[in-house]
Amino acid sequence: MRLCELVGYLDDYLRIREIKDTCVNGLEVQGGGRNDSRRAGGEDGEIRKVALAVDCNLETFKAARREGAQMLIVHHGLFWEKLPPVRLVGPMYERVKFLLDNGIALYAAHLPIDMHPHVGNNIELARLIGLSEEVAFGEYHGVFIGVAGKVTPTPLADIAARLNERLNTQCRVLEFGPAIVRTVAVCSGRAPEMMAEAYSKGIDLYVTGETSHEWSGYAEDAGMNVIFAGHWATETLGVKALGRHISQKFGLETVFIPHPTGL
Repeated sequence: MRLCELVGYLDDYLRIREIKDTCVNGLEVQGGGRNDSRRAGGEDGEIRKVALAVDCNLETFKAARREGAQMLIVHHGLFWEKLPPVRLVGPMYERVKFLLDNGIALYAAHLPIDMHPHVGNNIELARLIGLSEEVAFGEYHGVFIGVAGKVTPTPLADIAARLNERLNTQCRVLEFGPAIVRTVAVCSGRAPEMMAEAYSKGIDLYVTGETSHEWSGYAEDAGMNVIFAGHWATETLGVKALGRHISQKFGLETVFIPHPTGL
């Protein structure tokens, strides 16, 4: 499959142009300009294997090369609006140089993967927990990126144990709400501020990724349960689901590259 064909499909499927984000989503690095069995080359370069990962760093890039991937899809890309103007020095130079030298195309999808209705981090997290009657949750820049819904009445400890097992993580649990959970809201990554929306909607349990010291007091005063299941861990779900989708639709070989941060 040609690189330009896969990029065009992903741009449409993930609604890259429609979703406002602080990440520069879409194709970030085209590839190295060469076109052999390993290299993506230019826009017409051949893609046979796609690697997927949560983050951009040299170890992930090296793993993609070892896997023989011509393209790497990540959730957290190289380029962000909040960063200073890009200078290709230090780690940024080494990253871009490695991709170019090895002909690996880099594609990023941040909010488009968080909020996707079929392969998104949050719909996958909702499925893992067992939510039903899902509704949109977590308003951010005028769109909803999370999911809320109901669960069969379940002890809070059981939900935390399920997340620990399925995500291979160690949840940090704030037990300030009901011991038996009936309603849950989820927003992967780092979204502690969504606690306020969960509280306003009477949610028993809010699940996000990264811990927050400043918001722990809010949870206590609000009488809410909160599970911090890990930023990296909660955002493995979307890229894995996207990899399955690409493989099923196009017959491409895909591989998930784990590089946990412990956060």
